[in-house]
Amino acid sequence: TFTLYSLLITELTGEMTYLDRVRSFLIGGMAILTAFFMLWHRLPDAISSSICRSAHDFYVETKKHDFYGGGIELSTRRDSFD
Repeated sequence: TFTLYSLLITELTGEMTYLDRVRSFLIGGMAILTAFFMLWHRLPDAISSSICRSAHDFYVETKKHDFYGGGIELSTRRDSFD
Protein backbone atom coordinates (compact mmCIF):
# COMPACT_ATOMS: atom_id res chain seq x y z
CA THR A 1 0.00 0.00 0.00
CA PHE A 2 2.80 2.40 0.90
CA THR A 3 4.49 1.70 -2.43
CA LEU A 4 1.32 2.34 -4.41
CA TYR A 5 0.59 5.56 -2.53
CA SER A 6 4.12 6.84 -2.96
CA LEU A 7 4.04 6.07 -6.69
CA LEU A 8 0.67 7.80 -7.04
CA ILE A 9 1.84 10.90 -5.16
CA THR A 10 5.03 11.05 -7.21
CA GLU A 11 3.00 10.75 -10.41
CA LEU A 12 0.55 13.47 -9.40
CA THR A 13 2.99 16.00 -7.96
CA GLY A 14 5.71 16.15 -10.56
CA GLU A 15 6.56 15.84 -14.20
CA MET A 16 8.01 12.36 -14.63
CA THR A 17 9.85 11.01 -17.61
CA TYR A 18 9.52 7.44 -18.76
CA LEU A 19 12.83 6.57 -17.10
CA ASP A 20 11.68 8.12 -13.80
CA ARG A 21 8.51 6.00 -13.89
CA VAL A 22 10.46 2.83 -14.59
CA ARG A 23 12.86 3.63 -11.76
CA SER A 24 9.99 4.30 -9.34
CA PHE A 25 8.22 1.07 -10.25
CA LEU A 26 11.44 -0.94 -9.90
CA ILE A 27 12.18 0.57 -6.49
CA GLY A 28 8.60 -0.08 -5.36
CA GLY A 29 8.74 -3.64 -6.66
CA MET A 30 11.99 -4.28 -4.84
CA ALA A 31 10.48 -2.89 -1.63
CA ILE A 32 7.49 -5.24 -1.94
CA LEU A 33 9.73 -8.24 -2.71
CA THR A 34 11.92 -7.43 0.29
CA ALA A 35 8.87 -7.24 2.55
CA PHE A 36 7.58 -10.62 1.31
CA PHE A 37 11.03 -12.16 1.68
CA MET A 38 11.30 -10.99 5.29
CA LEU A 39 7.78 -12.22 6.03
CA TRP A 40 8.61 -15.61 4.50
CA HIS A 41 11.65 -15.95 6.76
CA ARG A 42 9.85 -14.82 9.92
CA LEU A 43 6.63 -16.81 9.44
CA PRO A 44 7.95 -20.24 10.60
CA ASP A 45 9.42 -18.63 13.71
CA ALA A 46 6.09 -16.95 14.48
CA ILE A 47 4.16 -20.21 14.01
CA SER A 48 6.59 -22.12 16.23
CA SER A 49 6.43 -19.44 18.90
CA SER A 50 2.62 -19.46 18.95
CA ILE A 51 2.54 -23.25 19.26
CA CYS A 52 5.01 -23.13 22.16
CA ARG A 53 2.98 -20.40 23.84
CA SER A 54 -0.24 -22.37 23.57
CA ALA A 55 1.43 -25.56 24.85
CA HIS A 56 2.85 -23.63 27.81
CA ASP A 57 -0.53 -22.06 28.58
CA PHE A 58 -2.13 -25.52 28.55
CA TYR A 59 0.59 -26.83 30.87
CA VAL A 60 0.13 -23.96 33.33
CA GLU A 61 -3.65 -24.34 33.31
CA THR A 62 -3.31 -28.08 33.89
CA LYS A 63 -0.93 -27.52 36.80
CA LYS A 64 -3.26 -24.94 38.38
CA HIS A 65 -6.22 -27.28 38.26
CA ASP A 66 -5.39 -30.92 38.75
CA PHE A 67 -5.78 -32.88 35.52
CA TYR A 68 -8.56 -34.99 37.05
CA GLY A 69 -10.50 -32.03 38.36
CA GLY A 70 -9.14 -31.97 41.92
CA GLY A 71 -8.40 -28.26 41.81
CA ILE A 72 -5.08 -28.50 43.65
CA GLU A 73 -3.18 -25.25 43.54
CA LEU A 74 0.55 -25.18 42.89
CA SER A 75 1.27 -23.49 46.23
CA THR A 76 -0.51 -26.22 48.27
CA ARG A 77 0.57 -29.22 46.25
CA ARG A 78 3.35 -31.27 47.74
CA ASP A 79 5.15 -33.68 45.44
CA SER A 80 7.47 -35.95 47.34
CA PHE A 81 8.87 -39.37 46.82
CA ASP A 82 8.79 -40.39 50.52
